Amino acid sequence: VSVNAMLNSDFDSPFDVTDKAIQLGQEPKQYLKALIRKQLSNAKPLPFVCANDWVAATLIEMLESEGKSLPYVIGFDNSTDSYRLCFDSFAFNVETMAKEALYHIISPTNYSIFKKQVQNPPGKIVIKG
Repeated sequence: VSVNAMLNSDFDSPFDVTDKAIQLGQEPKQYLKALIRKQLSNAKPLPFVCANDWVAATLIEMLESEGKSLPYVIGFDNSTDSYRLCFDSFAFNVETMAKEALYHIISPTNYSIFKKQVQNPPGKIVIKG
């Protein structure tokens, strides 16, 4: 399956996008829209996997305001925007991820000797429709 990745390797987090926009004297949402427009110039009419719900919501709002048909969009965070705009969003269980990371540091032999595996922290996909 092919998808459009709405990711930008220049930024590690949404906060970096906001910080860069402020450094340039721009409003963060407008700066994000410019980044998305650049990505859209190479996009095909395929599903979009966005870096987070802020990107997904901005993409959907941009396309709606331009009267364009909406593609299938997936975000990450499971924010209220994903409910408001009705797009799928993956929610990470951060508490469990932190516990797993600490457990690996404190007791790594339990995984490597006894279980012979690394456990994946649970998450959930929330499908809205």
